[in-house]
This record gives sequence, C-alpha cells and structure tokens, in this order.
Amino acid sequence: MENAINVLIAIATLVVPGIVLGVLIVLLGVKTSEKRRVKKKKKEPESTLRAFVKCCGGEQSVKRYTYSDTSDCSSAHLLAGGPTECRFSCLGLGTCVAVCEMGAISISDGIAVADEEKCNGCGKCAVACPRGIIELIPMNAEIKVRCASLHPEKDIFTICNAGCIGCGACEKTCKYDAIKVLQNVAHIDYEKCTACGECAKICPQNVILSPAGKEEFDENEYFELGDVSEETEVASE
Repeated sequence: MENAINVLIAIATLVVPGIVLGVLIVLLGVKTSEKRRVKKKKKEPESTLRAFVKCCGGEQSVKRYTYSDTSDCSSAHLLAGGPTECRFSCLGLGTCVAVCEMGAISISDGIAVADEEKCNGCGKCAVACPRGIIELIPMNAEIKVRCASLHPEKDIFTICNAGCIGCGACEKTCKYDAIKVLQNVAHIDYEKCTACGECAKICPQNVILSPAGKEEFDENEYFELGDVSEETEVASE
C-alpha cells in the first residue's frame, strides 16, 4: 500500500508541473497572438478617401408616386425603380446610414450627407447604395459635383430643379482641363484640379461645391464671353 502511494505521489509530481507548464504556454501563445494582431492593425495605412453623396435634389426631385414604407432605399428602388422621377437621385431612406459603422452618414432634407471627419473611407455605403450615387473621393477634395444624373438636359427641369444639365460651362471655363462633361454630367479629375473654384462660379445649376462659395451666375455675361472667344478665333484664322 505504501509503495502504491509513493508511486502516485511520484506521478503527481511529474504530471502536475507539466499541466501547469502547458497551460502557461497556451496563455502566452494567445497573448503573443493578440499582440501581433494589434501590431498588424496599427501598421495598416488609413484610407485617404472619403465618401461623398453626388446629389443635391432631395425635396426638389419630382416624385412619381408616394412611397409609404420608409425602411430603406433598397426596398424603394426595387419598386418600379423608385419613387423619384430622377433615377439617380438620393432616396434618403438611410440604407447607407444603416451600414456605416462610423456613424458618418446622416439624412438631411431628404439627402444622405457624409461627415468627412468621421468617415474612414471603407466604402460600405457606396456598395450599399442601390443607385450608385455615393463616390469615394480624395479626403482633401475641395471641388465636388453634387449630381450623378445621366438624364439629358431636356428632361432635367421636369424631374429635378437642382440637377446638372450638362451645359459644359464648367468644362469651358476650367484652365486646367480638370473637369469634363461625360454622359450629361460633370466629372472632376482630382489629379488635375487646383480647387480654383472657377467651375463652381460659372455653374448655372449650382451643383458644384467650392470653398470659395457660389457667385451669382450671369448668363448674359457667359454667352457674351463665348461670342467674343468665337470672334477672336475667326479673326486669328
């Protein structure tokens, strides 16, 4: 009996420290793994892009029908293409708000608005938007086109009073070839843009945002300058 007890004591003496050592190794491995994950996360570069909603229509966008379910934009868009006449207007029901983990998007006057200070450029809102009107642009971009409509000019005033009419005034006035009208809507090349704000000043629809603000558009002056330019070209020939 005494021999059996001595054997058990010997086994316990060998096994228990081994178990303790094993537990310590596992815990150390977990902590080391956590440290590695934290270190890796810190090394990931922060996105230099920020979300921007390309729409300024909101309440100015003409409605095709009354949509009573305010659950989300995706559901509204599936019902006959959405309640607005403009197929590219913000529906303002908050699908983008729901997917944003940073709380960077809110609805104001029927339009989604992204807070650049809170946005981390993950792009989830852009993916979730059923109309594809949320764009990721450089975080320091100062000139922004608040419209994504591809509708022709003749239809704009019947569907939205705030849409880009694709007139090309911005393109003509830009000295840096940084803005182009493609498929009836203006697009900015941020690699060329100097944020001078001249395109915003000349825009008759006030759809171009600029830090310099909007000056009153003088249609007569614009077309008068156009005539002078044409006469100069003829004279030079």
